[in-house]
Amino acid sequence: MGVVKEYDAGKKIVVTGPKNKDYSFDLDANAGVTGDIAVGKKVKVTYTKSSDGTKVTTVAPYVAKKKSKKAA
Repeated sequence: MGVVKEYDAGKKIVVTGPKNKDYSFDLDANAGVTGDIAVGKKVKVTYTKSSDGTKVTTVAPYVAKKKSKKAA
């Protein structure tokens, strides 16, 4: 999870994540980008690295999980 620093739809996204480190991801035809992605918005990025080194990335808006209240 991080905040979008740069976003070039269909090409590249840079996300500022933990410890203010920037993470850059190339977005190709295999990338699944859903929802409203824009600079300054929180997003969740998931990726895997295949044996040939290609990254397949999914980018979606970050939605905080609501804490459920247990009845006392």
